[in-house]
Amino acid sequence: MGLYQRITAVDGTKIGVHRFGAALREWSAGGVTRQQVIDRFGLTGSEVTEVDAIAATYNALGSGNAAAAFAKAAWTQRMEDVFLLCETGDYTEAQAKARLGF
Repeated sequence: MGLYQRITAVDGTKIGVHRFGAALREWSAGGVTRQQVIDRFGLTGSEVTEVDAIAATYNALGSGNAAAAFAKAAWTQRMEDVFLLCETGDYTEAQAKARLGF
């Protein structure tokens, strides 16, 4: 199963979008570790690969100046927006991956 399937699930495998977005933002800020995110959401296989791709895209935005910091903050908000649109059926998996850059 992938992240899209977990976000759009209607059973006990569903990942809550706001909680997941918060966890990924906390990971990016150093509040939790990658392994804690994996463990808390029970991520396996392709889900781990996809969360690593999300992190790589985020980290590739760079740092060191105000423009980079703004871009990173905007990207994390867009990430959760994409997840919300997946959850409501407005984005396909392909659209979501394209918007998130992987």
